[in-house]
Amino acid sequence: MLLFKRKDKKLTKQNSRSDSVDRNSGNQSKPILSVPLKTAVTNSKCYDGIPVPALVRNCIDYVEENGLDVEGIYRVSAFISRLDELERQANSGGIITFADPHDAAGLLKRFLRQLPDHILQFSPFVPSKFENVAESIHIF
Repeated sequence: MLLFKRKDKKLTKQNSRSDSVDRNSGNQSKPILSVPLKTAVTNSKCYDGIPVPALVRNCIDYVEENGLDVEGIYRVSAFISRLDELERQANSGGIITFADPHDAAGLLKRFLRQLPDHILQFSPFVPSKFENVAESIHIF
């Protein structure tokens, strides 16, 4: 006869990990990934006034500084678990530190892939989404 119910260690670890992420992020989190471009720009303003999210600028800067000599920088993917952690950090407003140029390139690709609206247009006469967002938040 069992007096105590056994706990599943995997479930306990997952629940405690997700609780700690939720407690750290609180209500102050402003998501950057998986939101419209205008929201991402508003939630994460770039430090030099360019109308792109700071996350995008940080990824590009890191790749330019550390990844231009790396073979297949945008072709070779980073580890999914690492990208998931970087995404959680970005959406919770945490400081993002890249360990590898593939992390930065992978997070940039994930940001672009998860945008609800396409930013690349097929017609050369249609202004890009970046230009529309810049005009709508009156940066220029």
